[in-house]
Amino acid sequence: MNEPRDFDGTPEPTFAEQHAELLAFMEKEAHWNEFFDSLTSQFAEKGYLTDKQVSSAYNTKLKCEAARDRRIESNPKQFGKFEKLVSIFNDVRLGSPVFRAEDLYIDRAKPNSANPGSLYVRILTADGGKGDYQGKIDPEGIFWPIEETEDWIREALTRIDANPTEVAREYGIATGQCSCCGRTLTNETSIKLGIGPICRAKWGI
Repeated sequence: MNEPRDFDGTPEPTFAEQHAELLAFMEKEAHWNEFFDSLTSQFAEKGYLTDKQVSSAYNTKLKCEAARDRRIESNPKQFGKFEKLVSIFNDVRLGSPVFRAEDLYIDRAKPNSANPGSLYVRILTADGGKGDYQGKIDPEGIFWPIEETEDWIREALTRIDANPTEVAREYGIATGQCSCCGRTLTNETSIKLGIGPICRAKWGI
């Protein structure tokens, strides 16, 4: 079948090409936004959306971005964005993933919680468990600390977000425990890498 072409003979852009930025935004927000989740599923099935759906999606995107800007302006202690960390949690093939590194315990909020799609940041206890709550990273990667959160938390999150694989390795080597599941590392390769083979596969790191 011949592709549709403009008058100059060049192929017309596909729906995905025309709305690439919108589709990427919807996919990122689908973890917590039911409307975007529904549209993303419909696009995956049909390869397009109706004009009405596209218009509504763009309007919703603008509202989400405006709400995000208002939240940032209202919280001067907001500590930056950690999108890579959110992306890794979104991609991991586990129901309740946990990441331990840099003296922090990071886990994902449950889908039926008040903050679906967010990551909870806590102090890591001596036995690898979760300690005092320090704030949350929302689905857009913005960290919202509690009033008592100290600056070292932001610095630690920055190191994790910059190179999750390296900080996971450092934690595993230093403690002898997998940074994801917390189990003792026994395999020679796992000890060297600081993370077990199952977690490496599930986390993609």
